[in-house]
Amino acid sequence: MMPGVVECDEAIDIIQRAVGELTAASLAVAIGNLDAKLAGGKTQAKCQEEMVVIARSAGNGVAQLVRASRQSPEAIGKCSKAIAVLMPQLANLAKAAAAATTNDQDSQTSTIEGTKQLVDAILRLAQAAQAASSNPSK
Repeated sequence: MMPGVVECDEAIDIIQRAVGELTAASLAVAIGNLDAKLAGGKTQAKCQEEMVVIARSAGNGVAQLVRASRQSPEAIGKCSKAIAVLMPQLANLAKAAAAATTNDQDSQTSTIEGTKQLVDAILRLAQAAQAASSNPSK
């Protein structure tokens, strides 16, 4: 397997698990069964602040991935994985933020679905990175 492809495969797996977690949380919100313990004592505002920090880190990672795309498949793989490891953290914080917003299903849905859209976009980026690292001549 080409250098960088393994890291991209691992990144995709990590991100897909985060998408699955968010899908499960979305279903839990829809049936009114999101566990309030997910908040872990954090307020919605605190969770959202932490989500912003992670989102900024992911944005920086995307910029690094763009630069890596001009360097080597190995660099692409490393950057993809660095972004991917942020997605489970983001998913957990989104679930915690939604759980901290008890009695407001619309807000819970918005938090989970907005985060899921971001993580889905990162998944598509990781898949494109995998294609680039497996065929660097294109």
